[in-house]
Amino acid sequence: MIISRLFRGAPRQDGMGKTHGPLAKIGQNLAWLLAGKGLGAVLSIVYLGLATRILGPAGFGQFALVFGLAQTISGIASFQSWRLIVLYGHDAGASGHKPEDASSEGHEAGGEAGAEAGGQVSHSIDSIANFGFKLDLTAAMIGCVLAAIGVHLLARPIGWDSQLSRTALLFAIVTLLAVRSSAVGILRFYDRFRDGAAADAVMPLTRMAGALIAAFFFPTVTGFLVAWAASEVTTATAYWWMVNRNTPVRIHPWSSPSMRSVIRQHPGIVHFALVTNAGSTLTALIQNLPLLAIGAFTTPALAGLYRLANQLAQAMMRIADMLSRAIYPELAKVRARQGQDAAHDLTRRTTLLALIGGVVVLLLAIFAGKLAIELVAGPQFVAAYPILILLGVGVALELAGVALEPMLTASNRAGQVLVIRMIATLALAGTLAVLLPRHGVIGAGWATLIASAISLVLFTLSVRRLRTARF
Repeated sequence: MIISRLFRGAPRQDGMGKTHGPLAKIGQNLAWLLAGKGLGAVLSIVYLGLATRILGPAGFGQFALVFGLAQTISGIASFQSWRLIVLYGHDAGASGHKPEDASSEGHEAGGEAGAEAGGQVSHSIDSIANFGFKLDLTAAMIGCVLAAIGVHLLARPIGWDSQLSRTALLFAIVTLLAVRSSAVGILRFYDRFRDGAAADAVMPLTRMAGALIAAFFFPTVTGFLVAWAASEVTTATAYWWMVNRNTPVRIHPWSSPSMRSVIRQHPGIVHFALVTNAGSTLTALIQNLPLLAIGAFTTPALAGLYRLANQLAQAMMRIADMLSRAIYPELAKVRARQGQDAAHDLTRRTTLLALIGGVVVLLLAIFAGKLAIELVAGPQFVAAYPILILLGVGVALELAGVALEPMLTASNRAGQVLVIRMIATLALAGTLAVLLPRHGVIGAGWATLIASAISLVLFTLSVRRLRTARF
């Protein structure tokens, strides 16, 4: 009854049987994302089990700390260029020509006007895509410097020797140079979620193969890190291959319009990039600060327990992440073509669907969490179950608000997203400072849950305020 009401009012199928409703399009996009990530979810259980059982809590903790540091640096240096490409690409084509028109109809014999409009959109997305790629390269260079500083500052508190420090730095550099955010944005602009799913599938396949090689021939922290680094490179390669094969966009960093000319054409693009960068920084801190704090102030073994619980919770969180990625392009299109009210209606319906998913995720964490830990990592990691419950509640809260951040971002309210993430990060840091010394790793779980709850409340209030403001 509830689900049928959510789809009520969506556009019907046309004579060819093709559905054009935005909610149906989100469902189609999500299906392709699930196709790519679903394989990854299954394989991740296997290679996570290999890593935990072979390395043990302490070794897996060191592996997790290296990976967590690299992810933190990557988030700090990221400009989220895929969001920029989707938003400004659709704004440029808001005169009524869909991205599909630029890639197909504009190149067919469908009339001079259609071809001219398609060419204009294609030219615009070319400029924006090249701008995004240059931002990615800039971010990678900045990130490499930050990685060197981070490894130098954290090596002693975390307990890394010189060899592991060098390995951590090299791993971070490879992760940063495996640039693919702008490729993701190009594929999503053209609704090529199927191609994105195929590229995403490369990562778990590479990690699975690498984990097996490491388990049999190099059963060390470094061996597994090499496998994970290889997966970053192969996935980036797959994304760019899909872009060159299935879209008209071509990346020409040296001959494309200068960044200055793109900024002149789109005056708000720099502000958007900086704000989304700040938001990405705060999100990375929210996701990895507890792990790094546990590693610095307790032991690598406890960091390993937290990482396992967080990894299982993030496997459930992928549903929210994929739904957010599927929603954002449709919200950008709906807002550009149908207005703010239509975008709010789409947000309301997707939020109700996400609430159902949040309940399912929470029930899975409670009733299947301990069994999942035993099957994946073995009895030595069962102590991670209480942490998993806390993180599972946090994931359910994140899932409940999955449509809210894309709604604000697609409405050019990235500044509000930044403020909310900043408040949530400060709340996380404050609660970690209070709870971690007193309650250890469980305190870190509570701190993460509190930050998620604060974030959901603030996002909900901001979207309601946006609705009443009638922009």
